[in-house]
This record gives sequence, structure tokens and C-alpha cells, in this order.
Amino acid sequence: MSLDDVMEKLKDMEEYISQVNDDMYDCKTDVLKVLGILEGINEELYYSNPDVSADLDNAIELLKELIDEE
Repeated sequence: MSLDDVMEKLKDMEEYISQVNDDMYDCKTDVLKVLGILEGINEELYYSNPDVSADLDNAIELLKELIDEE
């Protein structure tokens, strides 16, 4: 494998990493939208079904932790 081949492979890897970063950003944006919806639903559930609301609180916190780990 020549130096030119190695350089070409590195360039391909950089492009791939850039695409993965873009995809992760898009995914994080989608998760934030879902979190907003879930938090709105949870406010309504708090009074009508506190047990489900507590479970949803836990799920929301797990999603927030997942996003923060990036």
C-alpha cells in the first residue's frame, strides 16, 4: 500500500466520521423533540395518573442522561 493509498483511506475515514457526527446531531435533535413532547404529556399525567407519571419521569431522565453522555 502506497502513501497515496493511505492518504486516500484517511480522507475517506474523515468523511465517514463527519457523516457520523452529523447523524448523531440529527438524532440528538430528534430525541430533544421527543423529550419535549413527553414532558408535556407528563405534566397532564401528574394529576390523573401519578404512578405512570413517575415511570415517565424515570424514562425522561434516562433519555436526558443518554444525550448528556455524547
